[in-house]
Amino acid sequence: MPKEVVRYNHCFVCGPDNPIGLNLKFLSEGNRAWTEFQPDRRHEGYKGIFHGGIIGAILDEVMIKAALAQGIICVTASMEIRYKAPANLTSRFHFEAFVTKIRGRIIETSGSMTDETGKLIAESTAKYMTVTPEMQARLNQSLSE
Repeated sequence: MPKEVVRYNHCFVCGPDNPIGLNLKFLSEGNRAWTEFQPDRRHEGYKGIFHGGIIGAILDEVMIKAALAQGIICVTASMEIRYKAPANLTSRFHFEAFVTKIRGRIIETSGSMTDETGKLIAESTAKYMTVTPEMQARLNQSLSE
């Protein structure tokens, strides 16, 4: 049964208390996390095209949510995105990610973005690093259910 992944109240991507943020809710099951998003003109890069930087932010968030859903507190170490097709503002998008490998302090993930027809728009991989106990305590103060 899917469950909602923890959120940071002021996060640009998922924060419910960020007045200029996206306020996305992420669900998870097993090593998988996902969300849906319908952009509008505020999210435009070129005319009629969803801004690639915002796509990157959502991909980063869905991949880290896959780790957070497993109780792994980590931060982004590196990320790669491959844009495959333009993302038209008129589409609704599905973002999905999986934890693919855990190696010591490094968590490897893969993510994807598809449009409402299932067409692949972007794919990504990332490495996240678990944090020190002191940093974990600080980050835990940011999280809410």
